[in-house]
Amino acid sequence: MSTTIRRVAATALCLTTLVLATACAPPSGTTSTGTGFDTARARADAEMTVALAAFVEHRGQRPAPFDWSSDGCSKSPDRPFGFDFTAACWRHDFGYRNFLHGLRLDPTRTRKAAIDARLAADLDAICERHTLWVGLCGQVGRAYVWAVRVAGR
Repeated sequence: MSTTIRRVAATALCLTTLVLATACAPPSGTTSTGTGFDTARARADAEMTVALAAFVEHRGQRPAPFDWSSDGCSKSPDRPFGFDFTAACWRHDFGYRNFLHGLRLDPTRTRKAAIDARLAADLDAICERHTLWVGLCGQVGRAYVWAVRVAGR
């Protein structure tokens, strides 16, 4: 199976997950499990797995109860050497702000590692678009991932 077909299949699966999580969510104030917390965690999980473009679209709508704020790539440039890492940093901030801090949907080391791994995957996807410079972009992306694994809280 080609990389493109796998990517399209993965994106379709992620979008289906997000649609089901959203469509099947009970009305505000009630949940099938008895807590809004479980529904929020399922919706946040879906945001962490959809295609990056879909995440950016959802971020523009800023659905509650999530913290959609971001400082971009923090103390690093959002566009190092012209590679636009902004959206990947937005999703990384979403993960930290909602799973580890703020809503504290899953403040565990395992979750932090998963959020950092999602950043790596998002940066790889961004770098794949830069055919001539994919190597340089990938090295810069790995440096960003290393920094959040070491210093991210």
